[in-house]
Amino acid sequence: FVGGLGFFYYCRLEQGWGVGGGGGGRGFIAALIFTITPTTFIYNSFILTERLTSFFMVIIYFLFLKLFDLETNDSKKFYLFVSSIALLTFLAIFTRPANIFLPFIFVFFTIIFTIRRKFSISQTAIASFLLLAITLIPVILWSYRNFAAINYKGFTTISALNMYEYNAPLAIKNQSDIPEFLKQNLIDKNITKDRYENLGEYYMAMQNEGIRIIKENLPFYAINHLKTIIPTIFGAGIPKFIKIYAADYVLAFKEKRLAEFILQNLGDFLYFFSATGFLCAVYLFFAIGFIKVFKQNKMFAIFTIALIGYFILIGGGASYSRFREPINFIFPIFAAITLTFLPNFFRTRFTRDRP
Repeated sequence: FVGGLGFFYYCRLEQGWGVGGGGGGRGFIAALIFTITPTTFIYNSFILTERLTSFFMVIIYFLFLKLFDLETNDSKKFYLFVSSIALLTFLAIFTRPANIFLPFIFVFFTIIFTIRRKFSISQTAIASFLLLAITLIPVILWSYRNFAAINYKGFTTISALNMYEYNAPLAIKNQSDIPEFLKQNLIDKNITKDRYENLGEYYMAMQNEGIRIIKENLPFYAINHLKTIIPTIFGAGIPKFIKIYAADYVLAFKEKRLAEFILQNLGDFLYFFSATGFLCAVYLFFAIGFIKVFKQNKMFAIFTIALIGYFILIGGGASYSRFREPINFIFPIFAAITLTFLPNFFRTRFTRDRP
């Protein structure tokens, strides 16, 4: 991961973002922040595919950065960048299926880029075709293989399981035992493995039932969706910390042994408050750096927000850290931009001669 961020050290970020000076320093600071930030090491049991997908996203982000640097006459480099983005996206999809809709976001921004740079219609069409063909044709072929093998109309059966077992529960009201409700609901709807000739049909029926539950309670689902995924994207295990200690904290307070309880768990409390403070600072610096970049390169800033928003939307009940991992590197980069221009900003503000 840090190796991926090294690209930013050698490629002089200020050329792409137009924020002036300190590109190498920013790359080093971004790598340093990323290395020590709690969201990097709190979940140290990630399997290789999650880290690998995240590395692909670092390179894709870098290629988009350089893509916005191109001029109209750099058509060969343009097609090379687009093809590379498509290939890396395809690899990211096969590593983690959560990335399956990313090609459409990339096509959208590629089209906007070609319009702004006054590329021809044919160049825009070729670029869009390359992105979709390289990315989605293998996915379509794999989906066809699934249909031929088990009559499942999709890329992976994980989608069906996630839709019913993780996303649908967010739309269920007034149920004390949701796992038991979900199990009984399948029985009541006669959605069982014994009923279907192919396992794929069973998974499709389960997926459709999950979609039905969500549609019937869409506003309730949307609110719960955000409640689960936003702490995952922006937190450092804080909800988990509160869940573990909240009841014990209240009990210790009632029994007038709060000081003793805090001392017994001092290490955890220190981590909680230091991690929270550190992340708040990173996100604050990210916001300042983002505003700085937005003033200079609006399209790339919007692309960044779209990427973050995608993983917020694609997550849900299965609010695992994997939905944060692919965009975790973005926040240190913008924070580093802030840390490199703020000293000079304050220096010019407070050392100016006053009349």
